[in-house]
Amino acid sequence: VPRFVPLRLEGDGYVFDPDDLRAAFTENTRAIVVNSPHNPTGKIYTDDEMRLIADLCIKHGVTAITDEVYERLVYSADRGRPHRSLASYEGMADRTIAMSSLGKTFSMTGWKIGWTIAPPPLTAAVQAAHQFLIFTVARPLQYGAAEAMRDPGCLAWVDNLRDTLRVRRDRLFEVLNRIGFRATLPDAGYFITADHTAVSSPRGIDDDVTLCRRMTTEAGVAAIPVSALCESPGAGRALVRFSFCKSDPVLNEGIARLERWVEGV
Repeated sequence: VPRFVPLRLEGDGYVFDPDDLRAAFTENTRAIVVNSPHNPTGKIYTDDEMRLIADLCIKHGVTAITDEVYERLVYSADRGRPHRSLASYEGMADRTIAMSSLGKTFSMTGWKIGWTIAPPPLTAAVQAAHQFLIFTVARPLQYGAAEAMRDPGCLAWVDNLRDTLRVRRDRLFEVLNRIGFRATLPDAGYFITADHTAVSSPRGIDDDVTLCRRMTTEAGVAAIPVSALCESPGAGRALVRFSFCKSDPVLNEGIARLERWVEGV
C-alpha cells in the first residue's frame, strides 16, 4: 500500500514535513521512491532532507528507488544546491537503486533508453522484473547511447544544452511573474510551476484543469494542471506547469500569446 508524503510550496520553494516522512515509515515499509531532481517542481532536495531520508532507510531497513533523470540538467549548483545521488550517502550504496535516462539528458525521449545502478542483489531483482515488461529497446540504439555517454563532445553538448535551458528558464520565469502568475524558480529540469490564482480569479476560474483548458482554447498555450500529478484529491489545484524546453521561436510565440490573453481580461 503506497503512502505519499506531499511537497508543499513554502516561500520561494517546495518542502516536505519531516514528521510526515517519519510517520510514513512503518515496520511494513519495504521501499521508498525518491524523485530528485523533482518533476514537476524542479526541486533538488537539500542535503538535510537527503540525510533524513537516508537515516530513515537505514533505521527501517528500507530500499531506496531514486528517479534522477534530470541529474545533468541542474541550474542551482552555483547557488549551493547541486544534485547528489542518495546512493552516495553513508550506508546507502547497498540499499539504493538509482535510475536515470538518456531521454532527458540528450533530448532523445523517443529512444526510451534508461538504466539503473545498484548493487548486484538489487540489480538481479530489477532484471527479474524487467524481463516481464511489454517492450524492449533496439540494440543499435543501446550502442548509440553508450557512445553518447562516453564521447566528450556529446557531454559538452549536454553542458551547452543546460546553459541554453537556463536562459530560457529565466526568461519564462520573469514573464510569468510579470503578467500575474506566482512562479517558482526550478533548480533543475524542463518545467516551471506557477500559482495561477491572480490570473484565474478575474476570469471566474478556481482550479488548474479549467484554467489549462481555457488557455489552450483561448490563448493557444498548453500547460499541465498540477492536480493531475498529485495523489490527494484537491492537491495542486492552484498550480500549473509550463515547459521551457522549446526552441526560442516557439517560446517567444508562446509568451506573446500568453501576454495577449492575460492583458485581454
